[in-house]
Amino acid sequence: MAPRSERATSVAARLEGAVALDLVVQETYEVTKGIRELTLEGDLAGFSPWPGQDVMVSVPPGAPEARWRRYTVRRIDSAASSIDIWVTTDTDGPGAAWASDAAVGDRVEAVGPRGKIALDTDAASHLFVVDLSGVAAMCAMAEALEAPALVATAVRMPPVLGDEHTSAIAPTVADDVVLRHHVLLDDDEPWLYKVLGATIGQLDIDSLAAYVFGELAFTRGVAADLAARGVAADHVLAKPYWRRGRANESNGEPMREEPAGSE
Repeated sequence: MAPRSERATSVAARLEGAVALDLVVQETYEVTKGIRELTLEGDLAGFSPWPGQDVMVSVPPGAPEARWRRYTVRRIDSAASSIDIWVTTDTDGPGAAWASDAAVGDRVEAVGPRGKIALDTDAASHLFVVDLSGVAAMCAMAEALEAPALVATAVRMPPVLGDEHTSAIAPTVADDVVLRHHVLLDDDEPWLYKVLGATIGQLDIDSLAAYVFGELAFTRGVAADLAARGVAADHVLAKPYWRRGRANESNGEPMREEPAGSE
């Protein structure tokens, strides 16, 4: 196995709890249109993510202009020393291009785990509101829940995918965990908020944890809507993964503010 890169090792040294990983693509799989699963194998010593955490991947691999992109650990198989990540491939970004072209045997430089949002184990109900980029985190976290629990999901999907892809992006929850799974078209945003209103009306908001993952304006809008419906701010865990019309920064995070000189 190739030695861990100096770049990844240097980055990991600056991040509490993170380790550098030198991985190899073991398998690729099309989960559904717009999502590709990559199984990455390597030495996972010191790498112990909780459900919903991610890894930073250097793309394109080994290139001087490589940028970090972050992907949720969809699954981890410690016995096989492998992890699965889901990458959205319906964009023109460097991560999507890398995942679309990735082949078995390709080397992958990574750093992780990253991410601060964890499951609220005291909550009785868990609401996930995500777009395509947040599906992996939703599935990983929902599948980690133990009964008794109720999981409600609202997934904002591109219209080209349609209802036939609903099952491919639904979490496989534990026995006696109740799942209410909703897939909504990306261009029907008013319907998303109607579904949220109906869902919130059936839940005890005092024992609810809401997780909002996806595009920056989307996460802000949903968080504001939940607040307006009486969900306490400390019950809403929101994480933007990207920003429409702007590339993520070199560390994999979306640009939060307007750049200097922009209109």
